[in-house]
Amino acid sequence: MQNFTFNTEDMHTYIMEHVLRSDMKQTLSALAFAKEKYDGLMRKNGEPYIAYPMTTACSALSCGLCNDEAIAALLLHNICEDCNISPNELPVNGAVKHGIELIRFDVIKGEANDIERNRYYDLLLQSREISLAKAIECCHNISIINKKFTQNKIRSYIDEVRRNVLPLLEKMKNTYTDDADILFAIKYHIVSIINSVEAALDACENEKWQFNSINNFHA
Repeated sequence: MQNFTFNTEDMHTYIMEHVLRSDMKQTLSALAFAKEKYDGLMRKNGEPYIAYPMTTACSALSCGLCNDEAIAALLLHNICEDCNISPNELPVNGAVKHGIELIRFDVIKGEANDIERNRYYDLLLQSREISLAKAIECCHNISIINKKFTQNKIRSYIDEVRRNVLPLLEKMKNTYTDDADILFAIKYHIVSIINSVEAALDACENEKWQFNSINNFHA
């Protein structure tokens, strides 16, 4: 049974409605390029690769983030790694390429983990639109976390969200005061899901511990 979140053709139509309504030239170029390069690429679960960037772009648009460069960056921020493409090949302007650089996490050899994470999130905060786009992408990642990770990786990702993403939202609220409403909605979504996931993991681990304890008792 297919377990895809949204239909890619429906999402394409939704994005194009915004493109035509707001004359989003960079998004139009990014969408066409993404559809071409991702064509035929499927994940292990049978989901098209393009579904992920299109879902995050649609989520951003639905939250009122109609910034042309930010939406284009969301559509293309993984495509260089996914499709072995040079950033110079991307058919977008310098602002979009800079947005992609901000969203991507680049590891610097020899840099301590905490330092590189702080550097990454501090750079994100420089751009209202890109930091919002990243926060919305995090919402999507949290929503599908059970499909992507093992239990240990889920706990590790939740820990990163608590240590880095939630503080980023607080800094954004203080920096971009007009976005208080959308930031509250994003935080509510993230916190609700990670609390539920952690409770489910705790219940599973407790049940497993009880099962093992009974087996050991009867051994």
